[in-house]
Amino acid sequence: MLNSLYKIISDILFPQSELEREISGLSEDILSKKLHIQEYNKIVSLFQYKDPLIKQMVWLLKYKKNSHVAKLFASALYDFLIEELSDEIVFSGNISEDNKIVLIPLPLSRQRERERGYNQIKLITDELQKIDNFTVCTDLLIKKKHTAPQTSLLVKNDRIKNIKGAFAVKDKGNDKRSLKNTHAIIIDDVFTTGSTLAEAQKMLKNSGVYKVSCITIAH
Repeated sequence: MLNSLYKIISDILFPQSELEREISGLSEDILSKKLHIQEYNKIVSLFQYKDPLIKQMVWLLKYKKNSHVAKLFASALYDFLIEELSDEIVFSGNISEDNKIVLIPLPLSRQRERERGYNQIKLITDELQKIDNFTVCTDLLIKKKHTAPQTSLLVKNDRIKNIKGAFAVKDKGNDKRSLKNTHAIIIDDVFTTGSTLAEAQKMLKNSGVYKVSCITIAH
């Protein structure tokens, strides 16, 4: 009852925009019609960021911790992964057997995660795990350096310099043989120049991971 009352008061004080109302009633089937899969520099994106609805969904996920948006994006990502990884899944017998396929939500720096209170990509991977038995790894790749937001830098070379050396693979005595059998899939929200994902991918490859893929929600 208190939650319902809070929602009523919140809706009066902070009324939803037309887009937010549309998103709150959005179904997985309707969202699937907006899929616009693109690949650039081996980074796959599912939706177009220029679509106002998708842009608002990303914003609600990133800054409002919107669980409905997380579920919708997780559903779309699940369908894509199952189709793309079908041969690997059949070959290994199980999507998580021997950690051959692991999902890695792109990590935030400690400062950024403290400020925001959560990692928005982990909200999506948490929902993915409710759908199927995916292995999500949040402690292999870490962001060791706090950086300026990439969107605040207009020049591509500045973005490359900004993110250089920002990631590291956490040394926990990982079995190198296990990493050599691992297909790591890094997940992020929006693709811009690809500098951040390229740096994260490089660190994983240097650590011995045999295959690293990158997927973003939007491009």
